[in-house]
Amino acid sequence: MESKRVGAQPLQDWTAALFRALGVSSDSALAAADSLVDADLRGIGTHGVVRIPIYVERLQRGAINKEPQARFTAAELLEGDNGLGQWVGALAIDRACELAERAGIGIVIATRSAAVRWWFTTWLPAGVAGNSCSAIPRARSPSSVATFLDRRALERLFIEQPISHVIHLAAWLTPDCQRDPYRGCEINVLGTVRLFELLRANRERIEGFAFASFVAAHGREVDDAPGSGTGEGMAGEPETFYGAFKRAIESIAKQYWLHYGIPSVALARGRRFVFKAAAPRRGRKRVCR
Repeated sequence: MESKRVGAQPLQDWTAALFRALGVSSDSALAAADSLVDADLRGIGTHGVVRIPIYVERLQRGAINKEPQARFTAAELLEGDNGLGQWVGALAIDRACELAERAGIGIVIATRSAAVRWWFTTWLPAGVAGNSCSAIPRARSPSSVATFLDRRALERLFIEQPISHVIHLAAWLTPDCQRDPYRGCEINVLGTVRLFELLRANRERIEGFAFASFVAAHGREVDDAPGSGTGEGMAGEPETFYGAFKRAIESIAKQYWLHYGIPSVALARGRRFVFKAAAPRRGRKRVCR
């Protein structure tokens, strides 16, 4: 395949002109072009101009709105006024759930408060997934780095740090997996199995595990499906190695729940799979969702 070197600015101008020709506003076109070219400049080719054909195809068939009326709907700020964190936490979670019912997601940032984490293990209603995080002084925030494929380094990390929750986002994306499926499988699939094994070895202190999946695991994008946003009509086969790896990971997560009782949450745009046992607090029945 013949290649040609193009300057960043001419490429950005061409990309913006292409989006404008498809009916996108000038501001939207410039923002998209700037983002795509910048991704290439930073070495993240999977999110660079290689994605232009995808955007063009979706704009042409209406999967992306050319004239959106964007609005803020699902995030609020709660001033805690230095009150008891448990009470402020209850207010924040109740409001976040109200926002989620209306918009699909609810985010509440509580200031001048603490000790809100307890509510996420006792207060969330059925069918709602939640997450909390707190800002703490740097001196109280230990950090370590371990290569995802280095099992010994990961084992040391779990020994040295008081890890209670794990969010797994490490992966090779579609172009890399298509170019080198063996390496893609090693990173995406075997790397995830390695992490599950560490969770199993440390199950007594691991309280939560979430990992990123993708709609590519079940065929085309969610906005192609008849039941967009509901998970309906998405039983297709993966069309890429990346999608096949993600589908395998979802199946592996289910096996770790069925055979070892390791709970996990697989998150993807428009879909959520939960392999989780609700803790039997206050007489609640232990369930598998």
